[in-house]
Amino acid sequence: MADAAQQPSDRRLAVDEQKSEDIHRYPFLLTDDLRGPIDDLQRLRDAEVKTREIIQKYQAAMREMMVRFEILDQDLNLKKHRNPIHHLESRIKKPASIFEKLERYGKEPQSRPDPRHAVDFIIEEVRKHPGEITIAEIGPCSNLALAVLKAPDIVPLIKRVIFMGGSFFKPGNVTPTAEFNWWFDPEAAHIVVRTPFREQIMVGLDVCEKMPFTFDRYQAFLAGQRPEMKKLLESTYAGQQFAKDEAFSQYVWDVLAAAILIDPSLITEERTCAVDVNAEFGPSYGQALAYPDNGPQGSQKARIVMTIDQERFWNMLTAR
Repeated sequence: MADAAQQPSDRRLAVDEQKSEDIHRYPFLLTDDLRGPIDDLQRLRDAEVKTREIIQKYQAAMREMMVRFEILDQDLNLKKHRNPIHHLESRIKKPASIFEKLERYGKEPQSRPDPRHAVDFIIEEVRKHPGEITIAEIGPCSNLALAVLKAPDIVPLIKRVIFMGGSFFKPGNVTPTAEFNWWFDPEAAHIVVRTPFREQIMVGLDVCEKMPFTFDRYQAFLAGQRPEMKKLLESTYAGQQFAKDEAFSQYVWDVLAAAILIDPSLITEERTCAVDVNAEFGPSYGQALAYPDNGPQGSQKARIVMTIDQERFWNMLTAR
């Protein structure tokens, strides 16, 4: 009559079969005791589970981001005459376009990409030139946020940070409350604006949307350009739109931030407030917040640009 309990030889056989399966799954594992407990296998199994959890979270985050973009895309198509998502797609260079430009201009670029990661580049350059570097943050704040988290010693060494981001006293341009750059990575923007830099200047929609780039400005910009440069400018998105419709206009967000970097005296009106960014997911996700008096604990004071000397600014762009 067979025992209800498994015989010792059967138990050894089951264990050996499991170990054999594990060894095939992990062929890099070496052990000199196939009959005893193999701690390394358990650690590998634990690592595998954790890796799968990380991948699952990453895939979930990507799905969430794609849904957000789909909702935003539909909303912009419904409410706006110009969709910045498809505008960005139109600016992505394809290999054929790159080769065509190489043939047109007759030579390859002489410069080469810096091999360093952007975060390490920021850290190393700031340490190399303490108190001299102004950072123009004209996109999402991800790299700068990682830099100050990785190397907080660089914070007092940065001379100034100029942001093209936020919309403090008017509606946003991708949601009713948020401007694109800060909406794209609110967590990074939240970290950076709360970092105690020596000085922060905010070039948001509050000033950018007072200064449209119109057809007459475009014509003045083209005047006096070398033929090859004029041809290049005419091939840009703005140039193609102006060729179709002289009533077209767009804003020059990043150019305005760069001009203030070159000459901060362009600023003619500003407000100094404690600033923050809403990083809580919801209707106000990515919203820029300004507090004229005392802001939330941890918030920093910043100069919010409201108006600049427009004549001087446009003259900077058309000067030869």
